[in-house]
Amino acid sequence: MRHRLRQELEQDLREIVRGQRKQTETVKRGFAELGVQIRNLQDAIVWSTRVVADTLGSLERTMSWRFAQVIWQQEQTNQLLQDALKKLRGLRPTKAEELREKGNEYFRNGLNTRHTEDRERWMNFAIESYLKALNKSPTDFSIFHSLGVIQFFEKGNSEVALKCFREAAGLAKPYSPRHAAIAWLYLGYVYRNRNELEEAYQATLEAVDLQPDWAEAHYQHAVHCALTGRMDEMRQHLVEAIRLNEDYFPKPGVDPDLLPFHQEVRDVLEKEMERVQREVEKEKNILSRALKVFSNPVFPLLPEEHQLLQSVSDAFRQATSYVALRQALSQHQIKALPFIRKKIQNPSVTLSQDEGEIEVSFSPDGKFLVTKGVSVWVWEVGSWKEVAILEHNHSVWAFSFSPDAKFLVTSSIFEAKVWGVGSWNEIATFNWHKFSFSPDGKFLASVDRGSDTVKVLETENWKEIAALRGHGEIAQRAEEVVFSPDGKFLASTIGNKSVKVWEVGSWMEVATIYKAWGNPIGNLIFSPDGKYLVWDSLKIMEVWEVGSWKQLPGLSNTQPVSVFSPDGKFLAVLEEGDMVIWEIKSVRSWKVAVTLEHKDVNVFVFSPDGKFLASGSADKTVKVWEVGSWREIATFSLEDEVLSVAFSPDGKFLASGGELGEVKVWGWGFQDSLIGEVLQDLEVLERWLERLPTP
Repeated sequence: MRHRLRQELEQDLREIVRGQRKQTETVKRGFAELGVQIRNLQDAIVWSTRVVADTLGSLERTMSWRFAQVIWQQEQTNQLLQDALKKLRGLRPTKAEELREKGNEYFRNGLNTRHTEDRERWMNFAIESYLKALNKSPTDFSIFHSLGVIQFFEKGNSEVALKCFREAAGLAKPYSPRHAAIAWLYLGYVYRNRNELEEAYQATLEAVDLQPDWAEAHYQHAVHCALTGRMDEMRQHLVEAIRLNEDYFPKPGVDPDLLPFHQEVRDVLEKEMERVQREVEKEKNILSRALKVFSNPVFPLLPEEHQLLQSVSDAFRQATSYVALRQALSQHQIKALPFIRKKIQNPSVTLSQDEGEIEVSFSPDGKFLVTKGVSVWVWEVGSWKEVAILEHNHSVWAFSFSPDAKFLVTSSIFEAKVWGVGSWNEIATFNWHKFSFSPDGKFLASVDRGSDTVKVLETENWKEIAALRGHGEIAQRAEEVVFSPDGKFLASTIGNKSVKVWEVGSWMEVATIYKAWGNPIGNLIFSPDGKYLVWDSLKIMEVWEVGSWKQLPGLSNTQPVSVFSPDGKFLAVLEEGDMVIWEIKSVRSWKVAVTLEHKDVNVFVFSPDGKFLASGSADKTVKVWEVGSWREIATFSLEDEVLSVAFSPDGKFLASGGELGEVKVWGWGFQDSLIGEVLQDLEVLERWLERLPTP
């Protein structure tokens, strides 16, 4: 049946070409019958999905038949069409393709010539070439499209055009629903020109079903709905066309086919305008709140970021027409909203620090952030105002707050200083290097640099109350001292071979533990639940059970970097550059839970509530992991290798220190309170900022 139809169509076309004479009057009559409708046909000849999405700019542009010619030419090299034809013909070039391209060339020559006779001659050449191509490739729907366009627009032959477009629609559907929809829309145009309105309605309905995101299909179907008395359906498709492409808002107001339905069209346009105005007011509110929130130093904006938000805000303020309002909304959704969401999720501030490798830590009460480089800088949390710079004669090596946040101790190669938190006055100076506060803050233990003695002082008056001896001096010294979490024991090591445990209060030695590996570098750590004492050294991590002081199987550990989770159920260590999580179920049950994918990690820390683990790497990123599932839930990028990370006590902030002095603070804790609605999130941030100290 189709083969016979094609033969009849080809015969019709050949007869037209052979008997063709000057048809100028015929074409003029055809255009006269089409009237103003022809001026709207440029959107019907939208062969490319990308072209459809482009802003038309003005009614003059949308009413140009010349624009339709440009679109037809663009379609010939459109990738969507080329992909469909490859599926249709196979990947290798064919003779049919050559003939088709030759026909396209003749078609373009005809469109570009000014003389009627030349235009007619080139169109006939195009028809002949297309017919030869059909003999080689009878299923090429693009050829039928081109033949239909020539017959309808150039020859004024609607009957043959209908045959061409029907054939194109049927052949294109399996390979390109998009091009099938175009063919059905052409059929709708031709039927409307013939005043066959019910057929026009059915044709554009097919186009809408095949391509529901095509504004022109919805618009023309709305016209046919109106012409056939389907007013509710007309409103539905007219709204859809306008929402898909704002340039369709002015079209129905000047479309002659819709003039008899002026009131219905006006109601649609007024309601749509009101809807957009409400949406604009909501987005303007978001912008104004964002500009207010991000003016706070907690969420600083770079000049170009501020300019981005301000330009969108200006676009809203200057827009008066529907098209301008929609374009401003588009700018907001494409540029401003993603930026605001990202800023809300990862609010951050960069602090200026002196040169040097930076270590960061929050005070136990969460009021201050300390950053250590060559000297120690103290920042007020929230306002991020610098409140003190604490210096030694030499570079600072270590620092620590007392548990009650009353004191801060800093040390360099020759001395340790005690500072009063708040006043930041120097209270005392000692010959210390390593030190540790007791959990209740009553005692401060330190290794005296001039001897093999661990000294204990009362923080009430900074008087020495005990001198713990017996370690013995060794050339390569490993100096560490630490209190147990319950405050019952003090563990210390001076040298390579042993760890001594002392009873707090009596200051009697209760155990001497000998290290299997005599490494001079490492950290002495109690687990948070007080069950284990760990010597975190090079090559292997040695573990002892608190109380019995029996040694448990060691853990491989190539770097002295390890951290217990707050509940003591997990231990994060570095093994051969990988971040390995050990799960601790009992004294004898230590097993690897997971190896996390974050290469070149330098440091990691658990959040105070134990829900998250943050890791800092030489790859200039900080990653945050959910404890238990161990999935990566956030990645923060920096300009510097990360050497230190710290959570604030309330979990609201995450700070990092870099190799070359970079200090970054993120408003990490908002991931729990923010619910994803931008306006509500900004309101949460506004209320939170109101409670911060005034800068």
